[in-house]
Amino acid sequence: ALQSANEEVLSFRKTIATIGEYFTRDFMPKIIFNKLYDFDQILNDTQREFGLDMDQNKAKFSELVGQTAIFGLSTKETGEFMGKLGQNLRTTNWDLLGTAAKDMAAISKATGLSVDETVDLGTQMMFYGRTSKDVANFTEQTMQMAQKYGLNAKKVLQDFTKALPTMRALGWQGGEKALRDMVLQAQKLGQNMDDLTTYKKKLRTLEGSIEA
Repeated sequence: ALQSANEEVLSFRKTIATIGEYFTRDFMPKIIFNKLYDFDQILNDTQREFGLDMDQNKAKFSELVGQTAIFGLSTKETGEFMGKLGQNLRTTNWDLLGTAAKDMAAISKATGLSVDETVDLGTQMMFYGRTSKDVANFTEQTMQMAQKYGLNAKKVLQDFTKALPTMRALGWQGGEKALRDMVLQAQKLGQNMDDLTTYKKKLRTLEGSIEA
């Protein structure tokens, strides 16, 4: 623990020393030092919690933070996107997670989904072979369809994400687009997707089939 603490202090001092080549501490506003400390702290926290090699990819992460900031994400949220996607997809591949985090940030901004909801949506689709770009395109199409039907796109995506693992477990063969159509239709008719999946579960048992 002591060694880890010392490494963090040294890392921070190294950052300050580098900047010191161009500015003096008296000249640099205090807020910049605070931001640098926060950034370094988030790197360390993300690396500890998710096992990502943040130290070796500090420049890449800094660039990624600048890109996700366009969508209103903080440095911490960007790290959470990468870490949680990595956990769910069981990978530490930096390039894959960096690209995915950027795409998920755009989805979160456009739909209003939280970090966890967006990660769940991305995971459900990427785990079965879709890329993060596929997820982004699917989301955009879903938003357009929801708008056409006068529905809340965020609610459509929430119901879709919730239903997808259940329907897969039940042997659903229709794919994501067919399930999306089902969710859209259910919401249009005022039906609850939970009721539909429960009914489908009952039909998978002999007793349930007789009762139906």
